[in-house]
Order: sequence, then structure tokens, then C-alpha cells
Amino acid sequence: MTTEIAFGMLLGGIIGMLINITIILGQISKTLKSNGESLSKIAKHFEQTDEKDKD
Repeated sequence: MTTEIAFGMLLGGIIGMLINITIILGQISKTLKSNGESLSKIAKHFEQTDEKDKD
């Protein structure tokens, strides 16, 4: 009886960890996308300023 409970708790813990990992990965991908967009905007801004400096 106790081994079944322990196994159930272990299985539940593993499932919970997997759910948490997928949520965390989803948040990371969202932040990476938004950071990538802002980084590309910054890069474009620097390219424009470089072109102005050449003149």
C-alpha cells in the first residue's frame, strides 16, 4: 500500500515538473521573441546612425 502511494507521488511529481517545464519554456520563447524584436529595432537604429555619420 505504501509503495503504491510513494509511486503515485513520484509520478505526480514528474508530471508536475513536466507541466512546469513546458510553461517555463513557453515564457522563455515569448520573452526571446519580444527581445529579438527590440534587438532588431536597436540594430536598425544603429545602422541609420552609422549612415548619418558617414555623410
